[in-house]
Amino acid sequence: MKTIKLNLMVLYFTVLTGCGSSSDSSDDSVTTNSSADRIGEVERYFKSSSVDSLLSLENKDSPIALVQITKFKDIESVEASYKQYAAELAQVWNEFDITPTFETVIFESMITDTAHDKVSIVEFDSQRQLLEVMRSSNFNIASNSLFEIADDSIWLLGRMLPMPYDVVGSFADINLSGLNHEQAVNFLADAVGATPEMYEKSINPVVIDMVVSDDPYPFWMVNLIDFYETAQYADGRDDFLTGKEANARYSEVIGPALMAHNSGAELSVDIEIVLTPSEIMWENFSIAKYASRDAFINIFQLSPEVNAGLEHKWAGVENTLVYMSAPESKIPYDYGEQTKLKAIPVGNLSFEVLVAGPASGEAVILLHGFPQTAHSYRQQITALADAGYYVIAPNQRGYSLNARPVDADQYHIDLLIKDVFDIALALGADQFHLVGHDWGGRLAWEIAGRYPERLYSLTVLSTPHTSALLDSINNPLSDQSQRSSYTEFFVQPGSELQFLTDDAAILRSVYHGLPQEAINEYLRVLGNESALKAALDWYRGNSLDKIYEDIKVPTLYIWSDNDNALGPDAAFGTEEYIKAPYQFEVLEGIGHWIPELASETTTALLINHINKY
Repeated sequence: MKTIKLNLMVLYFTVLTGCGSSSDSSDDSVTTNSSADRIGEVERYFKSSSVDSLLSLENKDSPIALVQITKFKDIESVEASYKQYAAELAQVWNEFDITPTFETVIFESMITDTAHDKVSIVEFDSQRQLLEVMRSSNFNIASNSLFEIADDSIWLLGRMLPMPYDVVGSFADINLSGLNHEQAVNFLADAVGATPEMYEKSINPVVIDMVVSDDPYPFWMVNLIDFYETAQYADGRDDFLTGKEANARYSEVIGPALMAHNSGAELSVDIEIVLTPSEIMWENFSIAKYASRDAFINIFQLSPEVNAGLEHKWAGVENTLVYMSAPESKIPYDYGEQTKLKAIPVGNLSFEVLVAGPASGEAVILLHGFPQTAHSYRQQITALADAGYYVIAPNQRGYSLNARPVDADQYHIDLLIKDVFDIALALGADQFHLVGHDWGGRLAWEIAGRYPERLYSLTVLSTPHTSALLDSINNPLSDQSQRSSYTEFFVQPGSELQFLTDDAAILRSVYHGLPQEAINEYLRVLGNESALKAALDWYRGNSLDKIYEDIKVPTLYIWSDNDNALGPDAAFGTEEYIKAPYQFEVLEGIGHWIPELASETTTALLINHINKY
């Protein structure tokens, strides 16, 4: 591995102090001992001196952490082998009843000459347990598989440090929303008193990408640090300090800024042994969670105090690797180049909105239902954009991370309607085609009934007209009352906790029939208490009332006959409330999730409908 020298950009991205000591670097040779008597066959991948250090550790009964930072060979060429390795490793953890402490996927290399792909941290109860695992046949099989498909794998051993506080909460900066590349450069340059040209030349382009992306979700910064033996201040002062002590001064400066932006260290390991061959004797490994890209920009680019304190970092850290990462379950779906995620500020809220297609085209707004997100329209978004429409698909109130009020009365339908018009206005869509599914369908009926002049057309999937639904619930000859009884559970206080118990078993069951990748994306957003409570507050904050205005907008209503929640009586009764051109389509054998389970048919019907109006 090539030594990475500290420079200005290192200092922007390296966080956390470390207090550990590293093993002697005098012997970088890989052990040639063919015997598995010491730690098993895996020993052949390690430095002989490091194995000696492991076996001579004094605190054999205290916990010890294994850190692995791996770069895989071209993933497509080794995909089958990687799956085999993952299965073998899972077998190891099952055998010893061990749960990995943290696993994260690297998606951006910030400071490094070697791009890595994955980080894994496992804390063992003791050195004895670690050696027992290492000597097991299953661990050696998995390790051999790993090194066969890896271009590089760094293995480190050390002690986990206690963290000062739990890192929770989100952060959004309205001033950073909706900026293009040029606007982002101008804003950041102005903040540091530089010209845009000078700033763009000196800054890591990833910083600008952070601003432009409008990604509201947290990410985890991986840091691997090697300290100077003595502090290296540019003016020669404080040369009595160690590199660690100089870096600790920086930690005192940055700590309050991290806390103020709901960010901070989630994990830190004092490294005692570098197992694999390395030119650098790494001393500290840490993972810091940032509440969002906006939080990171505010901490490092917009904070004079942090920038002034960087001199301590310059003096303390000699070598470092820095990566942006996220646990695999937290990585958002990639919609491709055509579809952009935008943060749209509305008052003190900020909505995540997928936008695609030409802004000059007629707008089409897609409203998702429960418990989904705009992701449910992924096939329709691309097709509509290709057809020349300006597509706007928001994650609605409660589903957007930074548009999540706490109280149920903040999810009244009047506020939900206002959100739709505010988002449309922010994106220049005074009039639009409106599409809704499930709860988004109920919202669409309400908007069409109250504000027909704002719509070109209306399309509703699954959800019957609200008045027709209420008629069926009140009809003793209809089974709709029984079909709708699930809402009694939804509105119960704390029902979100029941949804999420046993690895979200109830919530997962709701998604029956959907592809796993879609379920993963919905769980990424809704698989936590605050988000799911907010989604359920749509039910708690509203009663089922009739819409007294008939629908006077050209309407397409698509219903599926295998929908357990919404039966035929309300579906066929919807026509009574439509006083405009009306098309009713029944999809046979399809369940509730129409946009996804019948995506091609839905898309064709939708485009044909809106093309007419």
